[in-house]
Amino acid sequence: MATISAPRFGGITQLQQCLDGARMTPGGFDSDGDLQVDQANDPIAVTAVQKALADLGYAVGVDGDYGPQTTDVVRQFKNDEGLPLPAGLAAHDGVTGPGTMGRLDEIYTAESASDDELQAIVDAKLAEVSGTDVDPGQQVGGLVRTVDLHGATASCDLGLVVVTPAQEACVVLEPIATQWIATGAEAGPFGYPAADSAVDAGRLVQDFGGGGMAAPGGPATQGLVHSVDLPVWQRWREPIGGFDPGFPAAGTVAVGFDAAAEVGLFDAATIVSHPDTGGQVLPTAVADLWQSLSGGADLGLPTSSGTPAPGGGQVFGFAGGTILQAADGTASVKLDAAGGEAVPAMRFLLPDDANRGLRSASPDNRAEAFIGGKRALPRMAADIATAAGPNDFIYLLNWYCSVNLAMQPGNPDSTLRKLLEAATRGANGQPGAQVDAMFWKSKSQANATSVTLATLAPFFFLDQVLTPINSESMAFINSLPNSGAILDGRHLIAGSHHQKVLIVRSGDRLIAWTGGIDVNPDRLHEKGVNGSLATGSPLFDVHVRIEGPAAVDLLQTFVDRWTRHPEAPSFKPLRGAGFAPVGGATGPHTVQISHTYGRGFPFPHPVQSGKAVLENALRNTRRHAYLTCQYFVGSEPLRDALRVALRAADYVVVVMAPLEAVDDLPDIAFRRNAFLAPLLAEFPGKLLAFEALGTAGTPTSPEAYVHSKLLLVDDEAAFVGTLNYSRRSWTHDSEVMATIIDTGGPSFPPAPDPSAFAADLRAALWAEHLQVPVSSVTDVGAAKSLWVTLPAGARVRPYNPAAPIKRPTVGGRPIAPRILDAYWNTTADPQG
Repeated sequence: MATISAPRFGGITQLQQCLDGARMTPGGFDSDGDLQVDQANDPIAVTAVQKALADLGYAVGVDGDYGPQTTDVVRQFKNDEGLPLPAGLAAHDGVTGPGTMGRLDEIYTAESASDDELQAIVDAKLAEVSGTDVDPGQQVGGLVRTVDLHGATASCDLGLVVVTPAQEACVVLEPIATQWIATGAEAGPFGYPAADSAVDAGRLVQDFGGGGMAAPGGPATQGLVHSVDLPVWQRWREPIGGFDPGFPAAGTVAVGFDAAAEVGLFDAATIVSHPDTGGQVLPTAVADLWQSLSGGADLGLPTSSGTPAPGGGQVFGFAGGTILQAADGTASVKLDAAGGEAVPAMRFLLPDDANRGLRSASPDNRAEAFIGGKRALPRMAADIATAAGPNDFIYLLNWYCSVNLAMQPGNPDSTLRKLLEAATRGANGQPGAQVDAMFWKSKSQANATSVTLATLAPFFFLDQVLTPINSESMAFINSLPNSGAILDGRHLIAGSHHQKVLIVRSGDRLIAWTGGIDVNPDRLHEKGVNGSLATGSPLFDVHVRIEGPAAVDLLQTFVDRWTRHPEAPSFKPLRGAGFAPVGGATGPHTVQISHTYGRGFPFPHPVQSGKAVLENALRNTRRHAYLTCQYFVGSEPLRDALRVALRAADYVVVVMAPLEAVDDLPDIAFRRNAFLAPLLAEFPGKLLAFEALGTAGTPTSPEAYVHSKLLLVDDEAAFVGTLNYSRRSWTHDSEVMATIIDTGGPSFPPAPDPSAFAADLRAALWAEHLQVPVSSVTDVGAAKSLWVTLPAGARVRPYNPAAPIKRPTVGGRPIAPRILDAYWNTTADPQG
């Protein structure tokens, strides 16, 4: 006779009986399995089954009543798990019997760590933090299982150690520990802790999955704690530009005139968050003036966190007007909405904040866009070939880098191996250029607690492909004089270093490249040719070349990562660490560089300036936007920002890689649909979503795989970099992006100028997608008809949200939704 093993089902008699042959049915309980109901269902047993199915991702009410919904979900569970049909049945019923109960018990036994395993995790955490400022002291008493039975808490002298369902331990110090328990602990609105407590200047901060808490008095057995909901907390943790809002001064409260908005008070600022306007940061003087006008109702919700004013100071936008904060800090209001900007596209630039990873925008750059590796890589090789002197340097940041790829097809001397050998050779007794590089150290990232995750993870991380290629490139560069390379595996769990940056100094000239293009055969060759492995290659991609002050900002990106890596001291000092440009203005483009970095890599705080820039851009869209991304699985902040853009814009175009070509991300079909389908239903005719087709008009032929990570808004601003539209890229991995505006380009109201950077790039890309002359898409209004009714030969197809979705399987058996969610949230698209 089998025995219940999963802790969540222990001690429930009817569930043990089901495992032994009894049946729980809509009409009652069949205790001996003879198909005759002889007693009532135990509501506790029904609730346990419903909760178990709900935790696996099924939509079922947890109410103790075995009604039609529970019956349908049990039937679906049996089909999903591939349970054998009982004798005499042609299809599964909705009864919970030995098959259903056995499978549920198997799932939750496999996923439930033993108390000994949990205690070992706690002991390891206590050893890790012993003697630090977050040491909670000695454990007091035993473990207490969390409500969902997948985690545990251990009480300590000065707080708690909490083990999460991901089998990670987090320290929560007092007085926050007591406050968290009072809100319902992990079952309450704040959920599980997301990191250890942090002590900053004597004050205590704690991140949770549903927000955060702050104790201004620091670690103590008792004290004041401010509880801040997730939208405001995240905004405080993100780059906010120009000034430090200070420490939380109160918890979040609702805005009086709009119940969906929340306000958080900080020492030097107020953060106002709303799903439609995002989180906006207002200095205290601006916030006080706003709230003095009928509690904020006269101006409405803030729509920006400040943009530079022509005469100095900052302009803060609101739904019904603006507030100008002068350079001396005084604030004044204008109650009619501003119609335009004194300088075109300034609304797309955010104030700098060096402490949070956002540098100020710089004018006088010359930016040039390259569509596809066949255009970009030869020009990159030509730039590298100019560096050979004793002060020159070549720096690379890459996810993937092959030193054996001919960057100019057909020219064997254009491999990085040949180019870098020549650059470092030197002449006349003088050393050559310095070459330094950082490549991602690919490694297995699977969660060891799940066989399914271990099966899925290698598909995404491509360990078997990246490791030998990047290792060979590292070894080669380390063999060159005055040079060095690091395989960098320092990042968050299940993370990667996704930046693609090339820096070349040649004499007094500094050139920087960034965008979606690695030194990878799949940017030049079709699948199966010269080592190209990607379906739909060569990939459809965009890279930008920048000369001017912003090239120094991209150089600093390399310097920041290199100098903070523990292996850096073993190499010669960077020549570029103190580089100062020589010469004046070089071009008409204003550029701002932004990033994503996970907490601790390389900075102690997380950096999400790229996310802040993209959200701000979408929320400031007035006429049209164009987005490209290989995955486009989205996130809640992206959904909110896109909804704002779609309300204001005439239309928004999204172009993605076709599902047939994206074979590196299991479950993408389901995730893409879950993000896009509701938006397409809400904004019919305004959101135009497409999957690309290749040169042969098929989803797997060359150039079908759209790899560019791009946003173009109103023909005024271009955002080009490595950020996909996903949680991972916006919050978790190492990413970089350039915002580019043309100060001579169009203003608002529109004054089309085909020389403008964003307009020129948009027209070129749309001409490629639609297979029409550039002149046919220069006028954005007229071009909409081409997207609505595609021309013959167009290399896109409309995205179909009603298409059947095939989810991943293991050994031909479906994977439970809860397992797929765990894989997605911890491995494929984690939140940083």
